[in-house]
Amino acid sequence: HLYAMRGAYDDALNIYNDILKNKPNQAPILYQKASIYDVKGDKRQAVKLYEEVLDIDKNHALALNNLSMIMLEVYDDKKRALELASKSFRLRPDVPNILDTLGYALLKNGQIDASISFLETAASLLPDEASVQIHLAEAYKASGRYDEAITRLSAVRDKTATDSELNAAEALMKEINRAIN
Repeated sequence: HLYAMRGAYDDALNIYNDILKNKPNQAPILYQKASIYDVKGDKRQAVKLYEEVLDIDKNHALALNNLSMIMLEVYDDKKRALELASKSFRLRPDVPNILDTLGYALLKNGQIDASISFLETAASLLPDEASVQIHLAEAYKASGRYDEAITRLSAVRDKTATDSELNAAEALMKEINRAIN
């Protein structure tokens, strides 16, 4: 786990693989492996491993949550994403990232008003998470609340945003400007 936190993903994967050789089907270890592949961008392998986690523990809230986000962002399976996010929320309503994923899944499924409620809560609990602010801005844009969306997107520049998050914020800002003008 320490290797993964430090970004030494290959070292962490080697350790996890060694553990699984001796004791296969350990949901926590498979979840850690899935998370590493997810962060590294190997979404296909991440999905495979998250599914294995859920085969062992169908109530693994974080695997449900992460799989939901991949279904939204990579595979465009909005219905399944909402099912996974809803189940994750029922299991762990106290986790801000789960609130964000559920809100985002609701948004992508056209349930704008419901999405805003979850996303506003997530954004207040995770004020420095650029992705959460972007999701809320998307929901505000979808509801025609352009000024609030612009405020959220402007704040993203002040966060520790990744390049892809900054690009997403900029693209959304351009969409809003086109809608306004």
